[in-house]
Amino acid sequence: TAGVCFAQVMDYLQHVSVFQKFSDARMEQLIAKMTERRYENGATIMTAGTEAKTFFMIRSGEVKMHMVDTDRILTRVEGEYFGEIGLLAEDHKCAFTATAETVRT
Repeated sequence: TAGVCFAQVMDYLQHVSVFQKFSDARMEQLIAKMTERRYENGATIMTAGTEAKTFFMIRSGEVKMHMVDTDRILTRVEGEYFGEIGLLAEDHKCAFTATAETVRT
């Protein structure tokens, strides 16, 4: 979270549905582990079939997710998240390839 003040990050997370029921203490623990990343348009963020190790929250921009099993394209935007499916699955494999449309996570 370098370059971003703690209060701004806390405020942002409180508006992301998956974190709305977190206590302040749990939010503080989460924020301490966060890293801001920027991806340019067309950059690959995750690749289908690779081990899923990261949970992404989109602060700005748009991510296109190509779902391998259905060949569908899903779009995620500011305030949404992705990556958790691979983290929850038994084999921890990503089920999609995600590419950036100038995004900050």
